[in-house]
Amino acid sequence: MDVDVFAQPSKHPRMHGGSARGRHSTVRWVRDMMAASIRAGHLPESAQLAEDALVSELGPSRGTVRAALRSLAEDGLLVRRPRVGTIVHPRHARLEISDTVDRSWQDPEISLQILDQRTVATTEFLRSCLATEDESVRLLDILIRRHGEVIGVRTAYFSAEVTFDFGAYSGPVTMGSVSSLHFPAPIAIVVTEVTAAAADARTSEQLGIAEGSPVLCRTQVFSDADGRPLQVSFDHYRADRTSFVTDPLAVTMQD
Repeated sequence: MDVDVFAQPSKHPRMHGGSARGRHSTVRWVRDMMAASIRAGHLPESAQLAEDALVSELGPSRGTVRAALRSLAEDGLLVRRPRVGTIVHPRHARLEISDTVDRSWQDPEISLQILDQRTVATTEFLRSCLATEDESVRLLDILIRRHGEVIGVRTAYFSAEVTFDFGAYSGPVTMGSVSSLHFPAPIAIVVTEVTAAAADARTSEQLGIAEGSPVLCRTQVFSDADGRPLQVSFDHYRADRTSFVTDPLAVTMQD
């Protein structure tokens, strides 16, 4: 009988063997199964993996398992060291994709740092997104860390009348608390688009990765309950340290 590693994490191949009949046998299948297990939390941070157990549980050849492990290590999900073995990377963040409640920033291990805050000229795109005729808007650059390691950077644009000082916050920061303190109305609607790109020189320097490395890009427009735009933001996250999830309870903005 096949073991569902998603429903029964305690029976993951690290701990439990089984028949190879009908199991996944290609590098892609094995990689997808393991990557999903890591991102879903069924393979906890720093968990040690054994090739023999993976071969027994998933059914592929040893070469297939090794190729999948190499691929996951290259993507930063695993760490492979001589005489130590293969472990799940201890720093992977699961971020709320819509940011409506921004549960990702409520993670006590995530901290924010303002890199830059200034007034810039309004572009046609920003005028359209923010529904404004103002000649200038406010720009805010934020560095996002988890366990002290940089995982992302956000550039946000909003009314020039709004300023931020995250030094005034204590505890986890949420978009709900930010909007209540700084915007004229609470954020209630979020339009989100997620894409992928190769990191340019500046982004790679900020994230501590090689230029051209894959990054997850999240573009968002935040509006109040009447649909009036309040903020446009552009996020770039390390693809080897983050994944986006959807929380079915995060439908409307809550503090």
